[in-house]
Amino acid sequence: MTDPLLTERSDGFEYDLRMMCACGEATPLSAAEYEEGSHGARMACSHCGESIHYGPAVAALRDPADPALDDAALSSFAWYHTSTEPVWPSPNFAVDFVQGIDDRDLLMPSREAYIAEPTSKALHVGTYEAAIENMLRRMNDELDSHSQFYLYRVALNLDPTRINDGFRDENHEIASDITTHELDEQDLLAVRYLNVHEAIGTLSLAIRPQAILAVQRIALPVPRLAMPVDPAIDDGIRQAMTASRRLSDAADALPVTPIERRKMELGMKPDPTGAAKHYREVRHSYNDAVRRLEQRLEDAYLPFASALVRRAFTKAAAHWQSDGLEEYVTLYRTLAALVEHAQDVIEEVAVQGWRRVTAS
Repeated sequence: MTDPLLTERSDGFEYDLRMMCACGEATPLSAAEYEEGSHGARMACSHCGESIHYGPAVAALRDPADPALDDAALSSFAWYHTSTEPVWPSPNFAVDFVQGIDDRDLLMPSREAYIAEPTSKALHVGTYEAAIENMLRRMNDELDSHSQFYLYRVALNLDPTRINDGFRDENHEIASDITTHELDEQDLLAVRYLNVHEAIGTLSLAIRPQAILAVQRIALPVPRLAMPVDPAIDDGIRQAMTASRRLSDAADALPVTPIERRKMELGMKPDPTGAAKHYREVRHSYNDAVRRLEQRLEDAYLPFASALVRRAFTKAAAHWQSDGLEEYVTLYRTLAALVEHAQDVIEEVAVQGWRRVTAS
């Protein structure tokens, strides 16, 4: 197989958004304003003046002239996907899924329906930024904080006549539930949709596995690309570690279960020595120290990321704090390279060997 020659289309992580008004026009909104939710998450439409209650439900396409709107160009782009699967897409996924089922755990009335739902879903690819933000979301929301992730660079082989017109708005039609049966019914290889969960306002694709020509893969993160150590972070680490030790000491001085301690803090049980009150004060001090450390990390290692990306990143990385603050900071600056040194990461995966998935 001749190696695919693909075009990159990077949207970057330092982005702002556009929100759609009921009048049918979109108005720009900064990521910082979106994240703050100032003025009750309301803004004035720049076209008709009416109030827009902004959020994912009214997110608009960032670039009305997005090149991914060109059906004929879709196969020329590099698409991306992140997964905890070391081989994606797996040719044996359906078989492995069925073999992994423990019939004793199946309380569903229909075994067939239980199997059909996950094994018939379409695959999803998007921009590099969408793939990285998807990984961050899974780290935070889906118990994958300590999972090994892989970045896939994907070459597609799409018939331009078998792609949906325009794009599907994920606000109105959930894209994550698209199945291969739905694609079959419409005789489509891919459904283009507006992504409102990762890299909000960009276009992603739900595709049949047969649409994938080949993939390249690297493990994430890439340690050698880690952001350089910033000595200014050390003071924040020391403060947070001191607060952590004080919190541990305060807990040891109150040898009760966490539930009992909480009841004492809330006045539901007596606190004769004031130990529960002291624990609450120390816990607040610890939380403040950690928040200050997180802010320093964002400023040092995510200087060019939008407020939305910073928040998603910090929430995802926070699951590593219990492993030790020094380990947490190391992970943070290593992961941060995926955002701040995105081009280096793309170059890293782009030189890997291709694994053929389907015939061209």
